[in-house]
Amino acid sequence: MKKILFPLYTVVALFMVSCGDESVTEDPKNEHVDTEVKDADYSASEVDLKGLREFDMSDYDLNVIVYIPEAYYTDEHQQQKYKQPIIKHNEGEALWEITMAGEKNFHLILEDWGDIPQSVADEKVAHKDQNSIYEYIYNEEGSDYLLFSRVLKAENSTLDQKDLEGLPNHHFYAVKQIDGYYIVGKSYSMKDFYQVSARKMMNAVRGMKSSN
Repeated sequence: MKKILFPLYTVVALFMVSCGDESVTEDPKNEHVDTEVKDADYSASEVDLKGLREFDMSDYDLNVIVYIPEAYYTDEHQQQKYKQPIIKHNEGEALWEITMAGEKNFHLILEDWGDIPQSVADEKVAHKDQNSIYEYIYNEEGSDYLLFSRVLKAENSTLDQKDLEGLPNHHFYAVKQIDGYYIVGKSYSMKDFYQVSARKMMNAVRGMKSSN
């Protein structure tokens, strides 16, 4: 009730201050958005190994330690043991296919290129060779890794564009130089993945290190 007794100029002054306060609040909001973007960019560059464990590939003619899902099974003595990866490798070949029983969203390929340099730029060139079939959308990218969507172009499918975008269509590419050799890791190309699965495999490769 006391506000009713204020002189008119006081009410006007309070109104102007109130409007001024609203304009001031815009900048902090914008700063908050910028901070969130920077934090997202920073976290994307980190290697998140949560839920993964080390696995030595030395017995398969590759002297590196890669990361695989930290999955367990219960044996006949009711003891929990690590699930072992399923590794396909032909002796003399520089390619390894790694999967996990019961983990349909973990299927990655490792390639040993020796001292022949490999890069994200090389992978993008390969994408251009398929741009008549697929559209490539780059979600996250660094100097040695690439997380991307591979979407079948609408003219090559009976599905409309919205349906295509909602499908699991993510893949990754990562390259590590270990003991002077270039090791490339990538998702299995004959299958598509949800982004969370592609990122998990990407981290598994980006965390890779020498077993020597």
